Amino acid sequence: MADLGRIAEPLRRFVLSILGSKLDYHALYPCTVVVQNTNDTLALLPDDERVKGFGLDGVPIKTGIPGVTVKVLPEARVLLGFEAADPARPYAALWTGEGLSEIVVTATVKVTVDAPSIDLGDALAEVLRNGETVDIIGTFPSPGPGTMTAAKLIYNVATAPGGPPAPAGSKVKA
Repeated sequence: MADLGRIAEPLRRFVLSILGSKLDYHALYPCTVVVQNTNDTLALLPDDERVKGFGLDGVPIKTGIPGVTVKVLPEARVLLGFEAADPARPYAALWTGEGLSEIVVTATVKVTVDAPSIDLGDALAEVLRNGETVDIIGTFPSPGPGTMTAAKLIYNVATAPGGPPAPAGSKVKA
């Protein structure tokens, strides 16, 4: 093992003399998002001092999923890479922690979510399956002029005027 230590440093210097600084462009560098530009590129502040001086603004985001775009907040954490080890082709990918403010999924055919539960966070909405009814309780205009009637209206989603037919085998859970 002592012989390996004796040749390791000369080997490292030899590799660096052949590859030079290009070797650094094969790595991924942790960064902090400074701002997301109006064209959805990022201004980044790398943690590594060797990368900080590159003026990293206009860095495109690679989500790794076709049709997905994201909006991120300042201070979000991301890794910086260089496509084909080319310093002129930086990209941001592989997010860590918090910082996502918006995600958009665009598909040409359909988007399927197959899960026993879908959590919409603090969103306040109810989901009705086709064929279910909703009770609307309130005061509604009466047929006579200027009168109101308290009533309970039962509205069936499947039989609503212009409503779509109920799909077979719906997996939406109320």
